[in-house]
Amino acid sequence: MSQEYSTPPPGVGIQVVNSSADRLVMAIPPGGKRARGIGCFGFVWLAITAPVSIIFLSVDAENWDGGEAPPLLVMIPFFSLFWAVGIGMIVVWVRMRFTEIFLSVERDQFTIQKRLFGRKKLKKIPLDENSHAELVESYQQNDVPVYAIQMEGIGETEKFATGLSYEEKRWLATTINRFLGVNGPSTSDMSKAGSLPQYCGDCGSELMIGEGKRVCPDCARVYLEDEHQAGEVFDVDPGSRRAQTAAALQNFGSRIIERPPALDPYELPQDSKVRIDLDDGETLAFSYGIQVPLILKCITGTFLTVFCLFWYGVSLSSVIFSVLSDEPIGIKIGATLFASVFLFVGLMPLGMLLGLFFGRARLQMRREEITGSIGFWFLRKKKTISTESVSDVGLSSTSVKHNDEIRTIGRFAGLKGCTIKSSEFNMPLTFSSDAQFNEQVAGLARFQLERLGVKLAND
Repeated sequence: MSQEYSTPPPGVGIQVVNSSADRLVMAIPPGGKRARGIGCFGFVWLAITAPVSIIFLSVDAENWDGGEAPPLLVMIPFFSLFWAVGIGMIVVWVRMRFTEIFLSVERDQFTIQKRLFGRKKLKKIPLDENSHAELVESYQQNDVPVYAIQMEGIGETEKFATGLSYEEKRWLATTINRFLGVNGPSTSDMSKAGSLPQYCGDCGSELMIGEGKRVCPDCARVYLEDEHQAGEVFDVDPGSRRAQTAAALQNFGSRIIERPPALDPYELPQDSKVRIDLDDGETLAFSYGIQVPLILKCITGTFLTVFCLFWYGVSLSSVIFSVLSDEPIGIKIGATLFASVFLFVGLMPLGMLLGLFFGRARLQMRREEITGSIGFWFLRKKKTISTESVSDVGLSSTSVKHNDEIRTIGRFAGLKGCTIKSSEFNMPLTFSSDAQFNEQVAGLARFQLERLGVKLAND
């Protein structure tokens, strides 16, 4: 007999392979929200460490200012620490980026298999009635805790899924705990607070006992003795700006308020801002210039222009100075490589600046997948979703629904844009005050999806 679980949140694509009364099997693909950030930071760290260490280790003793050069027995261990940190981050990135995880949960046993480049690592942990999954702090990034899932067994624990988003980790912990019946009442729970559980069903943390309730210290879920209110989610401070913003962002851009009719590419007006790149029946590809509100373009463009001028002015000056200096060739090469790292890092703000004024958005819709890209030249960012995951296409608004009340947020509240709704993640296509332009983009997308046989929501 299979059990039904909620749909996994968008991310790496967690799959429930098997769900029955006796066994729950889930597959976690490689990747994760934090894998890319750690990898980029690790490569930049090594890109800076390499030229700096080359410079210091290649300088002759007579070229050191103020005295003799430090002995190699001191410099090599010193730079080895920086190399170890960089290599360690690359190792962590490789594991996050390429490790596949398979979980098997039974009443008396938890099994985790990790597969990296064909090599498998299997671990089994015995379970009892007190076993549960919880979110524990793995490390901190910019003073913000990053959690991992910890499975508590009999005398053993196992941490995994650090690279996933918080929503994915929370869903995994909730699903595992639901299968194990963590939310169910126990004798110890009954004696302490009626029928209230001891651990949170969402994140697995041990609940704090209050008068007639229990509160999760991590996700702020509250369990009340009233069976009609048990399990209802409350924010610790519902009136706080942070709580209101979080609630709003959860619903941001997800509400389709208008569905324009399908638009055949051959019916597109000649003066349209949209350009058809390919239409062969199976594939529709079209592009258009990035539409940004004027005030946002002016503010953002001014900031990025000043930043890029300063950044590249300093970086290029450093490269020229390194090349023209009278230093030995080893120092020249090291200094040039070091300065070149900053030129590479500056491509991100430069790409944003060029994309703001000259960039184009492109949408390619095929039977298997939909790929959207935005940017300028080779400085482009791409996102892909499967065509079968699409449920709706239409015009959305920055208005959000919170506590059954429609609100607007931000300076551009009420500004409409075209959005593709998908079970993987919502793909915004436009953000413009030009209603005709928004309707044309939405109409083209609806036409191709209907031509491919995708059933869309209609008014």
